[in-house]
Amino acid sequence: MKKWTSDYISAFDDVLVNFDHKIYDLVDAQSPEEFDGIVPGAVYGHIQGAINIPPEEVFDATNNTWLDISQTAQIFISNGLHETRPVIIYCGTSLHASMLWFSLHRLKYNATIYFGSWPEWVIRAPDNLKVIPKQNENSLLPSSKENLRTSNSNSQTTTFMPQQKKKQ
Repeated sequence: MKKWTSDYISAFDDVLVNFDHKIYDLVDAQSPEEFDGIVPGAVYGHIQGAINIPPEEVFDATNNTWLDISQTAQIFISNGLHETRPVIIYCGTSLHASMLWFSLHRLKYNATIYFGSWPEWVIRAPDNLKVIPKQNENSLLPSSKENLRTSNSNSQTTTFMPQQKKKQ
């Protein structure tokens, strides 16, 4: 069994440290609607400073084919990426991120997938590093400053409380 390697996978701390060191470009592979946080039903948005490149820009689902290398290269360049700078890609599940990872590797980019992706970031990251529209911000998400096991009745956020076992 192979172990995960930093050649392919980035962790929460890699993304967090990048805000100080600016080593990587950060690419969000969510749909534009998820990136902008306008999809109902969950907390959507993006990591501060991320560039949105959904996989549909490099993959033609109608024909089930990847764009050719020159077209793909132009998309990445027009979004500010350069093959000499490493890239961290994320989305909501790592599925779309893996599609962009493949496209970046075809062009010899040094790219990794942030495995925890948006769901981990939205829970663990400082609030100033999340971009979440106000209509979603208060509906489902506890503040990163709140303890998830306590309730704050003055809070505008929903707090997640573990179920207490009943004594019998």
